[in-house]
Amino acid sequence: MSPTQSTTNASGVASTNDSVGGSTPQSVTATFTGLSSPVTFTATAAAPPTSGAVSLQNRAFNPSSVVVKSGGTVTWTWNDNPTPHNVTFTSGPPAGRPTNSPTQATGTYAPAFATPGTYGYHCTLHGGMDGTVTVVH
Repeated sequence: MSPTQSTTNASGVASTNDSVGGSTPQSVTATFTGLSSPVTFTATAAAPPTSGAVSLQNRAFNPSSVVVKSGGTVTWTWNDNPTPHNVTFTSGPPAGRPTNSPTQATGTYAPAFATPGTYGYHCTLHGGMDGTVTVVH
């Protein structure tokens, strides 16, 4: 927990961060003056996946959001032939951002993601085709 103790803000909200880590489930108990009894929150975590898959179909990325562990890969598969698409990264850690995919109507593209962060991407040929890759430790 960081911080282990916090003070409410002007809206009456106090917050802290808990890294679940390798011991799950994990419980956190909150108390404050005026509360008749403590409140306990329980969280269970699982290891993040080492790979993800996105289909390009019907002028959409499906799913539009994936999560992978650092060092993992995401495979985009073109399933919208003859409509061409591309994967162009628009945000994310600059040092870890993969190269953009070629524009193509079939095939796959599978870059690795080494640097944690959130990577935004879109197809430059079709408005509204947007997605994100979240890379975690």
